[in-house]
Amino acid sequence: MLHVNYLAVLACGAVYMVVGYIWYGPLFGKTFMEGMGWNPADSEAMKSRMSQINMPLIYLQSFIGALIMAYVLAHVIIGMNMALDRTADLMSGLSSGFWVWLGFVLPVVWGKRLWEQKAFKYVAVDLGYYLVVLLIAGVILSLWV
Repeated sequence: MLHVNYLAVLACGAVYMVVGYIWYGPLFGKTFMEGMGWNPADSEAMKSRMSQINMPLIYLQSFIGALIMAYVLAHVIIGMNMALDRTADLMSGLSSGFWVWLGFVLPVVWGKRLWEQKAFKYVAVDLGYYLVVLLIAGVILSLWV
């Protein structure tokens, strides 16, 4: 039977949110906003845009999505380790996070970029975020047994 550590999944959800706050804020916030077609220098337009958005609902839905992603990654790690007849370790967590990113996230985000005609630097911000959080989540899920 597959045993998923639900506390580790919850921790991954929290990590996704914290890394997202830093990633889309101080690190790459300006690039992200420009990629979305927003002008970060126009504070009135930004205030107007933010007042129309239900931020608590967006954060809640993002957190639920993060939990789902971590839960599925836990199953990938468990299945991979069962298939290879080994125990979870740092490398199995990193490799699982990387392969999930390469096989599922990169093609979806890249395909979306092609259809939306977004600049590469905007897409690179998203791809980088998902790579980082999946690697961190892979390590957490592999080591916190």
